[in-house]
Amino acid sequence: MVKSLLRSDLTSLYPILTYGGAIPFVMGAVCLALDIRSVPFLGATVDVVGAYGLVIASFLSGTHWQLHLNQNAGLSLFLALSSNVMAISLWTVFLALAPEAFFLALSFIFLIFLAIDHRLVISGLIDKHYFKTRAGVTGIVVLSLIFLGLIV
Repeated sequence: MVKSLLRSDLTSLYPILTYGGAIPFVMGAVCLALDIRSVPFLGATVDVVGAYGLVIASFLSGTHWQLHLNQNAGLSLFLALSSNVMAISLWTVFLALAPEAFFLALSFIFLIFLAIDHRLVISGLIDKHYFKTRAGVTGIVVLSLIFLGLIV
């Protein structure tokens, strides 16, 4: 009984945390729309959002790596390669591009992660409800990043 209650609490927590993860992207877009170029105690708004985006995208790459580690066949090789290519690409564009170009590239990277997750849900490796949550949050994040990329 305790295990099922704990599991229920955890499954109801992930949508809250997932949607909560979009808040810094939305707030970054709002800040720049209001010409707030610096966030107290954190620094330049574009740097804060860029670093946060880098962390979140790296986290998503890590979740795909973890799924690879738990697979013996099927998508294991794809997940191993794609998670590494995504992580390296992500860091390369972060280091090489101006903030506006990075935000646009990051929005594309988040869409690629969503496409990979779509493949994972079709294969039964991730839950449909989780994917629907990810799709909604990805939409919010991508729109925020495109907006940021256009107004920086």
